[in-house]
Amino acid sequence: MDACPTCPQPHVVKAGQARGHQRWLCRGDGDQLTGTTPRGRPRWQNSLAVVLSCHGVAMTALGKRFGVWASTIRPWMRQSAADHAEQPAPSGQAIGLARDAMGQVRKNTGAHAGAGRLWT
Repeated sequence: MDACPTCPQPHVVKAGQARGHQRWLCRGDGDQLTGTTPRGRPRWQNSLAVVLSCHGVAMTALGKRFGVWASTIRPWMRQSAADHAEQPAPSGQAIGLARDAMGQVRKNTGAHAGAGRLWT
């Protein structure tokens, strides 16, 4: 390791081992670092799996293609959706909803205005 990733100081020295990996000590800010390889698949594989899934390729086929379980692809899709989803702009209007005795949600108008707990 040549330099500390958190500060611009090049003063990094060996400081023992942790679980078989070399530990490093930054003389600039005192951080202890372990240079381990990153976990998970490369970002391009996640993106490609999401694109192929959107085009109709089954998750089991994608799992076999990328060498992962099919259930691993679902979090990739959720993360991609969260990264690219547009948040709706607030309209400035609030709608009051109330839950009646049967557990159904109704608009807070008329005869059902006092039934249940008010939601906003």
